[in-house]
Amino acid sequence: MRQSLYLILFLTAVALQAYWGRVFGWEADFILAALITLAFFARASEIIFISALAVFWLSWNPSLAREIILIALFPLLWAFLGKQIPVHRALIHFFAVIASIALFYVLVNAGELSAIAVGTLLKDIAVSSVCAVAMYQLLRPAHASDGKGRMTLFTALLHDGQRNRI
Repeated sequence: MRQSLYLILFLTAVALQAYWGRVFGWEADFILAALITLAFFARASEIIFISALAVFWLSWNPSLAREIILIALFPLLWAFLGKQIPVHRALIHFFAVIASIALFYVLVNAGELSAIAVGTLLKDIAVSSVCAVAMYQLLRPAHASDGKGRMTLFTALLHDGQRNRI
């Protein structure tokens, strides 16, 4: 059931990314924010699968562009680093989204950063971070317990037939 929640959040990010630019006139990196968020909750195989979906969705070309490689590697990097850094995971997640989007812009548009691009980058970071924090808050109860080995209500609803454990 967790995998379907991951897929729903990913498809929501795809829809937001597809229509955000048409409505507001500038692009936001919802897919990258969703992948970074999922990296803090999903297993490595799930991260690889959803990253492959993102790569396929963003580029039908069989050639590997720099952007596609970064989109595939950032979630794996944060899945590893998120477990190694001894700070609260929500704080690491927030800074991971900001750092990933900023690093993505710098590595992809290295020679073309202007005042307009920096303004767009700041808007992108703000909107994508809000989306990522909302996804994190949605996923966090699904993976939490109350410390006594019991499942939370949200977690119990996600697991088939385990409502009697509450």
